[in-house]
Amino acid sequence: MAAFRDVLAGKTVTSIVDENGKRLKAEISITENGTARIAANKNTFVFTHAGLLSPDRDTRRSYLDRYLKERSLASGSVDELRGIVSKQVVTDDDFVTAVSTMSGSPESIIQKIRSKVAARDLSNADLLPEDMGYWDNLVARWRNSETLEEFLHLEAEEQRARAFHESPTGAFFVSSLSWCAPGLVPVDIFRELPADTILNLFERASSLPDHFAVIGAFEVCCERFATDARFEAAGTKLLDQLFGDMEQLLERCTFFAAIFILTLVRLAQHQQLKRRPPFWRRITAAANASLVTRACGADNAEKLFEWVVNHSGKAFLLSTLLEEVSEARWKPEWASGNHLTADAVGRADAALQKFPEATRPAAWVERIEIAREWITQKKLSVFAVIPAIGESARRKQPTLEEGAGFRDSFQKFCNAPTLDALIDCTPGVYIVGAPKEFVIACHTVIADLQKTSARLFDNNTKFALQLLSYVAVLAHDEALADSVAQFSLEKIRELKEDETTFEIILRLVECASAYVDRTKAADTLARRLESVSFLAKPSASPDLHDSLRHLQLVWDALSQRLGRALAASRLARRAA
Repeated sequence: MAAFRDVLAGKTVTSIVDENGKRLKAEISITENGTARIAANKNTFVFTHAGLLSPDRDTRRSYLDRYLKERSLASGSVDELRGIVSKQVVTDDDFVTAVSTMSGSPESIIQKIRSKVAARDLSNADLLPEDMGYWDNLVARWRNSETLEEFLHLEAEEQRARAFHESPTGAFFVSSLSWCAPGLVPVDIFRELPADTILNLFERASSLPDHFAVIGAFEVCCERFATDARFEAAGTKLLDQLFGDMEQLLERCTFFAAIFILTLVRLAQHQQLKRRPPFWRRITAAANASLVTRACGADNAEKLFEWVVNHSGKAFLLSTLLEEVSEARWKPEWASGNHLTADAVGRADAALQKFPEATRPAAWVERIEIAREWITQKKLSVFAVIPAIGESARRKQPTLEEGAGFRDSFQKFCNAPTLDALIDCTPGVYIVGAPKEFVIACHTVIADLQKTSARLFDNNTKFALQLLSYVAVLAHDEALADSVAQFSLEKIRELKEDETTFEIILRLVECASAYVDRTKAADTLARRLESVSFLAKPSASPDLHDSLRHLQLVWDALSQRLGRALAASRLARRAA
């Protein structure tokens, strides 16, 4: 680095010392953008960001400003970098810190992934970087916000606005990674940008493989079309990219889902990041999944998804169900190519419906209708209107009158609470929620189930329990959760030799998310898991022990209480 400093100071350097202390003839030059080039022994070596070693403070600041236009970093990281280059002298350690910080930008990571893909040397470490700064750079650094709405308004909005002001292209590149729900698309910022700038950005968006960026761009086109007819052609091109080949969209959504699951598990198990709010982890995981999709395309999506589910599916389900205490409206089963494809169609249709029918561009109507027909044929229509990944926050409990198109099915169930009537209400529960009267009727269903001899896996019993535990969570109804948990525990002894306890574990974990008091939730869940460990057949103990180990990794409060359950499952595993 001393040689770089000398060249930046205007001195001529004709030799360098290698790692063995040997002096070599060399020619060192600094390019206009501050990159150092060393020519030695007929080889050329390139060192980026060397301009930050300049002895002149103003020169260092100028280089940094240039680098920051090419790199999207969290505002805290930017402040740290400016502090480094403003020192009287930038030490070797300072330089390494600065370069490391910039290497955690999404732009740097996507370049690294693409090079690894080209070299067929891609690993999990490339898809899930160790660098903490990278995760802050994807959306924004979390400080103390308690809800997604607070986070966007108080912590992310300023960073996004500054980024779009300094470099609309770079800001769009990163911001669009996290457009996993309409509310995450910064429509207000796009209202302030010149139309020509947006049209140029969306020309690039029309070739992106990550579908959330494309659907978000279309939503902006709908916003701007009323005042600028040029957005009709831009919107049509975006819809062609989305829906021109529905099987290709399905493949891309499947690839995204695989990386999303992989990422969310990593964040949920990370010693530091698991302490951040679930909403932050979810949108950050979605942003990483979009980035990887953008970098890799979607080759072998189905095989990748199957591999991820086999290796990380259990941890994903358990961690997501635990998060339902605060993020209850999005279910882990919806992380699939089918669900995400339907979600994209639903978002496009919802954006179009904001226009009076007579003013809707015919090209848009035609393309969205074709996409809707496709999901109808696949029996996915209901998933076009379920909450998106970024719409999982709790809402006020609806009344029966607010049940919209589901009011009749809710009322029918309340009048005659049967298993079939409950299951008929599933779409309404997913989309609207669970009215108070509906929840009361659910108590009747679980009481009736407890009186029968139905097996856990008989007919509709399994699905009914899944819905009942979910309703308990939505309503924070501890009594309903306790009834579902007790019924599930009673079914342990009925498991066959080839059946695992995992479905029972899932119901117990979900029921724990009905408890607002998390200490009580941890105590109660730990006791129930102990019961499972003592009651389960030895043949079920290996899978049970694996489930307990996963739970240890994602919830520290529970981990401290799992000693007896783990010991019992360990003994049973040895007996098996």
